[in-house]
Amino acid sequence: MRECFNKVLAEFEKYINEHSCQKFIISEYEVVYLVENSYIEFIYYQKWDIFERVILEEIFNEGIYDLKLKKFQVLSCGIMLQFHPYYGGLGKDLSAIESSFPSRYSRVEQCLPELKIRERFEKWLGFKIPCIAFELSDFGKVGYAVYRTSAKHTINKVIDIGSTLYGTCICAKEQNFKHTDYGDYSKGGIEDFI
Repeated sequence: MRECFNKVLAEFEKYINEHSCQKFIISEYEVVYLVENSYIEFIYYQKWDIFERVILEEIFNEGIYDLKLKKFQVLSCGIMLQFHPYYGGLGKDLSAIESSFPSRYSRVEQCLPELKIRERFEKWLGFKIPCIAFELSDFGKVGYAVYRTSAKHTINKVIDIGSTLYGTCICAKEQNFKHTDYGDYSKGGIEDFI
């Protein structure tokens, strides 16, 4: 296992060699990289049940550079390499698949206080997230919706998204769906808010 883990580390260092980087060793199978003073990458080994894997977890990522870490793969040593991207919260993993594997943020913060992860997070302005805002009207009522997107859209695509959104509102009205996680629709249905 040690040989395979070292191979992953060597391949990762080769992959990021065009960037400034500091390496911190927490233990034999836990290594942290500070890349461009912007990314904090934690590579560690985990045995789970009968499976062994090496995990590359982004503990923090300011979003300034694109390291394209999803493309980083080491296949030749026969061990699973799993990538856990940074979603914008310390210790938060929003991926449904990865939710059963909690973030190791606390471990890195405890072992490497010199990285000042909490301080970095508090100064960070967050990711820029492109959105499309829609104004929907029906029977004299006006509603607004925001659609989060990561793609550049043509006007036809925007119209298509708006049509789908409007259709969803109509279906919700007909099905009398209630949305209680973010608001109280105590009058019985979404039709009061369209």
